Amino acid sequence: MRKARIAAVSLFCESIRPELESTVSLVGIYPDNVRVSPPLDGQAPVLPTLAIYTRVRIDIEATPFTDTEWRLMSPSGQKLVSHLFNAAFIEESAEGVREAGNEYATLVVQTKASPFVINEIGRYVAVVNFEGEDHFAGALRLSYHD
Repeated sequence: MRKARIAAVSLFCESIRPELESTVSLVGIYPDNVRVSPPLDGQAPVLPTLAIYTRVRIDIEATPFTDTEWRLMSPSGQKLVSHLFNAAFIEESAEGVREAGNEYATLVVQTKASPFVINEIGRYVAVVNFEGEDHFAGALRLSYHD
């Protein structure tokens, strides 16, 4: 079986809670599709909190490393938020991983909006750009309920 150079997954939830021993708890993980109230009196609907937890696994043999960007895209394709891991940071992390005898470096992105104002209905997509190529990490589709 061929090793993937990168794998990424994003989970959309209400809260990311730090725990002991470098662990976290994800609270209120959203399903893939969430229905919200339509605008009321011209006010956009909101989610009280939207948190996104992303893990990106990179094959440490995938050298040379390049800058790697995580971003959340709106349904219309607008970048709402992003995080950049520069190549030097990834290489430094990979060195520690090699010394520990592991095959993959793991990058973690945690982001939170409170409240999350819903200016567009549709599919919000988390993307990781690695080596100039976009990789799907997760999505949350928001729609109006009846």
